[in-house]
Formats: sequence, C-alpha cells, structure tokens
Amino acid sequence: MCFREYLATFKKTVAMHEVFLQRLAAHPVLRSDVNFKVFLEYEPEVLTVLLIFLLLIIVAYSCFCRKNHLFTLEKLFEL
Repeated sequence: MCFREYLATFKKTVAMHEVFLQRLAAHPVLRSDVNFKVFLEYEPEVLTVLLIFLLLIIVAYSCFCRKNHLFTLEKLFEL
C-alpha cells in the first residue's frame, strides 16, 4: 500500500470515527456526562509526538517501497 492509499484510508477512518463520536455525543445520557466530555477533550502531548513518529515511519516505509519497486523493475528489464 503506497502512502497516498494509506492517507486516503486514514482520512476515511477518521471521518467514520468522527461520525461515531458525534452520534455518541447526541445520546441523551452521554450529552451531560462529565467523563465523556473529558474523554473528548483529552489531548496529551505524548499522543501528538506518537502520531508524528508514526507518520514519519509511514513516509519512510513508503519511500523504501517505491525505491525497492524501481530496483525490481530495473532487474526485470536487464539483459
């Protein structure tokens, strides 16, 4: 899976989770629940650093796959 395909899948997944959380937030009981509000507003710095790290790994892997694919094509067409 190339980086563009992964990014499209990731964006679709985020959108689906957003709809799910909106439906939960509309629930009569959860709408006024303090713990649910804390859960939705929680943004630790560690999570941000982890997401950046994962993005860098994905980009590096994507570049590696692309180079490896080109190398395989070169070997295929060698005489």
